[in-house]
Amino acid sequence: MVARLVRWEKGDKRPVGEIVTVLDPENANDAAMKEILLENGFPLEFPDDALEVAARIPDSIGEGEIKNRKDVRDILTFTIDPD
Repeated sequence: MVARLVRWEKGDKRPVGEIVTVLDPENANDAAMKEILLENGFPLEFPDDALEVAARIPDSIGEGEIKNRKDVRDILTFTIDPD
């Protein structure tokens, strides 16, 4: 589980928090990645305005932009990313 500390007053032995996310024990890789993000100060979710901007990005690029890039789509590539 990922919890957010809501209130913990000085001298109080019972902090108050809220559950932010329940991590799936079946997916240890996902949990480990989220732990690394949280330890380094990154949020697990994007703000609504960032999601809105991302939704407006086209799924494909035009021929003009393709000409400005090196095309490596024909090169066999392997990654080491988890499943």
